[in-house]
Amino acid sequence: MANKPQTAVFRGKAQYAKVLGEPMLNYNKDGKEWKLDLVLADKGLLAEAKKLGIGDRVKQKDDYVDGRSYMTFKQAEFKRDGTANEPIKVTDILGNPWPKDKLIGNGSDVDVKFVVIDYGPGKKAGVYIRSIRVLKLVEYNKKEFDDLPEDDEFAAEAKAAAEKRARDMEQFKQDFDLKDDPYEAGGPEPEEALDDDLEEVL
Repeated sequence: MANKPQTAVFRGKAQYAKVLGEPMLNYNKDGKEWKLDLVLADKGLLAEAKKLGIGDRVKQKDDYVDGRSYMTFKQAEFKRDGTANEPIKVTDILGNPWPKDKLIGNGSDVDVKFVVIDYGPGKKAGVYIRSIRVLKLVEYNKKEFDDLPEDDEFAAEAKAAAEKRARDMEQFKQDFDLKDDPYEAGGPEPEEALDDDLEEVL
């Protein structure tokens, strides 16, 4: 039997917020959902998450959001019984409805209100997002394409090629004792170097 729901508000920075308008296709491509990652603003929130019984929902990846702790909040388009879920409520700092055409960019400061339901021993607690309050907006810069997943064959190939070019360039600089800035401190100023070149030609 489920225990009494607990309500909490976590503050942080929004990442990949897809919470406005129509829901987006989920990762498994078997349904649609609203979703955002919340990069936790305070390390104390990890302790709070553990206290709520959802410490396992706090994730950390070295190659994502600079290795900081974050939580993913999702709301499916439909409930398990097939009825439609309401979109996540989004407001500004004063509680006014957030415009659906004003997308929330990465790094925006937000509060996320959610409910935790403990379903008993041996069962994973439910985390249900209720609303988002935008505290400080970072404008969203739309790209022509969404980022490819890390396991995409072309993305992995391109990343490996870029890393190899960077390594080759560093090795080239070392082999020929090249500097990043030919006019860095200790060398001639651009005008002086140009005069020297002209003298050689003349």
